[in-house]
Amino acid sequence: MKLLRIFVSGFLLIAAANGFFVPLRHYEHGNTAVVFFASPNTNTVYSPDNPEGVTPNQIKTLRKEASKRLAWKTMATHNYVDTSDEHNADEETVNAFFAAICNDLSEQELVQIRGVSSNDKRKVFDTSQQLVEDVSAEMQRPVFVVDIKGHAVTLYCCSPDESKRTIILRSSYEPGRWELKMKAPRDHRGQIVKD
Repeated sequence: MKLLRIFVSGFLLIAAANGFFVPLRHYEHGNTAVVFFASPNTNTVYSPDNPEGVTPNQIKTLRKEASKRLAWKTMATHNYVDTSDEHNADEETVNAFFAAICNDLSEQELVQIRGVSSNDKRKVFDTSQQLVEDVSAEMQRPVFVVDIKGHAVTLYCCSPDESKRTIILRSSYEPGRWELKMKAPRDHRGQIVKD
């Protein structure tokens, strides 16, 4: 996620560069307020209210695992079946495609789908987000985009059966843990003023 620093009338706003913003965190330090924003069409952020979310460090771990599995040729890969009205794909083909993805996600937790929006590279992101929504609805579990490279999209879904979980995602999240440290008051020369 790209971050921007925006100065507005004495306030420093840090916002995601995706267009539509949702407030994520808010800190105050002196006359400066720092607000972190996240775009709603990016991955869900981990929080106590949503423990199913994936943190950026966990996404980094998932990308490493995906690259290892691709190198070892053990990752499940599928060719994308376009479900839009333009191509009129058979209902049986579409159902078989979603069933195969759901089955592989529940067993292996990582799946790569190739050929997503093969005609237009600019639509890969939107198509992958729609695919994630469809697969999430089919599995009734949250599914996340781990990586998009060219026309290949890597998806992750935590296995519902704990005995089949092969990827362990660690998190050191604690609510209210990261706070700005108040700095000592300084004089006009930048020296700390002692009381």
